[in-house]
Amino acid sequence: MKRGAPEAGGTASAPAGGGSSPAHFNFAALPIVQDRYALGDILGDGTEGTVYRATRRHTGDAAAAAVAVKFFKKTKHWDERAKRELKCMTRAGAGGHPNVMRMIEVATGFDRDAIYLVMELAPYDLRGLLRRHGLDFSVGHIKSYMQQLLGGLAHMHAAGLMHRDVKPENVLVTEKNVLKVADFGLACDVKGRVGS
Repeated sequence: MKRGAPEAGGTASAPAGGGSSPAHFNFAALPIVQDRYALGDILGDGTEGTVYRATRRHTGDAAAAAVAVKFFKKTKHWDERAKRELKCMTRAGAGGHPNVMRMIEVATGFDRDAIYLVMELAPYDLRGLLRRHGLDFSVGHIKSYMQQLLGGLAHMHAAGLMHRDVKPENVLVTEKNVLKVADFGLACDVKGRVGS
């Protein structure tokens, strides 16, 4: 998933659904993403999904309204990957570790055949920051990022999860420089119960 340092972007509309509903999800029970969130700029676009900056509708607090919404693209086995990511993200987020991406809710689209994952907003990724700043990070900055990364991974390991895809694109950073381990699509339970 490509995310970079902040750039100007166009407003995105919700992706159209297609195909049949997988048996894994009870789409009728899920809220409609477009009813709750206004989708904005694309933060990242990869093979498996697209992540949008979004704003909660019907809230008076602009800071609390900012979220990220991931749309799972209809690739082969997309529903299995989405299910694994949701399970792992729920489990990794238990206990609310500050360096593990927090899921807010799961939603669907108007056609009720797509999955949208609503998460806290961390608009930058480490790869984009490295490209933008090069090697100009201070020693203190590097130590802080390493401590946060290792803390997030230790929390996941304590929960019995192995991320299996730690790379700069999957290490997100908030506006307040809080690092978040994200993208649990390849995560697995070290005992083999989740993922493959």
